[in-house]
Amino acid sequence: PCTPRTKKSRGYRAFMQGDQRRFFVPCPHCGHRQRMEHKQVVWPQDVPPMQAAEQARYRCASEPCGALWTDQERVAAIHAARHLPDYGWIPTAEPMERGITSFQFSKLANPHVTLSAYVSKWLRSQQSKELLRGFIQNWMGECWEAESIEITEAALATCRAGYSLSDPKPETVSCIAEWTHREGKEVESQKF
Repeated sequence: PCTPRTKKSRGYRAFMQGDQRRFFVPCPHCGHRQRMEHKQVVWPQDVPPMQAAEQARYRCASEPCGALWTDQERVAAIHAARHLPDYGWIPTAEPMERGITSFQFSKLANPHVTLSAYVSKWLRSQQSKELLRGFIQNWMGECWEAESIEITEAALATCRAGYSLSDPKPETVSCIAEWTHREGKEVESQKF
C-alpha cells in the first residue's frame, strides 16, 4: 500500500528501509523549508466548526517567522517546491540498501485540498476512532497507533482474586489477541 497503515505493516517496513523522503515547501514569507505537518494547522477554537474550518491557516514552522499562510500562499509554496532541484522531496534517513527511495505525503501538500476541507475532515474525525484512524492514515499519511493493553501478572492476579485455592489450578494461562487488517492477520499470545 502507498500509505503505511500500522508500524507492523509491510508498507511501513518498506518505507523505513528507504531514504524516507518527505515533501518540504519554502515559507512564502521567510523562505524556510519545512515539512507540512498537521501540528502547524491552526483555526479558531471559539467558533462553530464550519466557521473554524473556513478560517484555518497554516503556521510557518520557523520560530522567528511563524507567519500564518492563507490557502493561496500554501498552494504557492507547494508549486514553488516543485521548481526546486529536488522537487521538494528531501531524504530524511539513510536507506538500508543503496538506491531504495521511499516517500511520505500528507494531503496538506496537495494543492487541490483546501485547508477548510482538511480542518472540516479533522473535526468530523473526532467523532469516532474509525474516522480518526482514516484521517491519520489517509489525510496525514501517517501510521495509526492503536491503543493496546499490556497484560501483566498483576492484572491477571486481579482477575483470579475471586477463586479459592481449592479450585482446579491450570499449569499456565494463555492470553491470545488477534487483529485482522488489510495486510492479513496478526496474532499475539502470552503464557503465564
